[in-house]
Amino acid sequence: MKGETSAEISEEILITVRRHSLEDKVVAFSADNTNTNFGGLNRAGRVNVHTKVKDSLQREVIGLGCPAHIIHNTARTALDMVPFDVEYLLTKIFGYFHIFTVHVERLKTFCDFVGQEYYNILGHCNVRWLSMLPALERVLQMYAPLKSFFLSEEKSPVVLRKFFEDPFTELWLAFVHGNLGIFN
Repeated sequence: MKGETSAEISEEILITVRRHSLEDKVVAFSADNTNTNFGGLNRAGRVNVHTKVKDSLQREVIGLGCPAHIIHNTARTALDMVPFDVEYLLTKIFGYFHIFTVHVERLKTFCDFVGQEYYNILGHCNVRWLSMLPALERVLQMYAPLKSFFLSEEKSPVVLRKFFEDPFTELWLAFVHGNLGIFN
């Protein structure tokens, strides 16, 4: 839409609702949690899509928020039960290799040593939650050389050394991987 104002968006929604004779069937509005859609953090105000749709239909319409964000928050809360911060560790591993070609070259040597093909470590951004599964898959794919690398590096980050020293780490990662597949 040209301007994507709350007036334009709500009008387009209402045109579609009327075209399909759904005025009496709309019970909820689900959209991204932007000010335009819901009026900010407290969902206050009258100049937002949710309010305009409710006012036009002259009844209560439940504001659900973004289903993708709800699923993401559910997954993030579930991951709080794992004994380490998966997002942090994925970001830490990626950051260790991202701009340091010398680290990448040493990891490639470890891959050769354990007889595994080298793959680039993928990044994860916590506001792009769908990036977590591919980043985790890559760490699992590269687990043996990464473990060997961080346990033999003289100056590897302490958090990564402890992470790879734990004999249950790979099991936890596999558990998280299986569950992230459900959420994705």
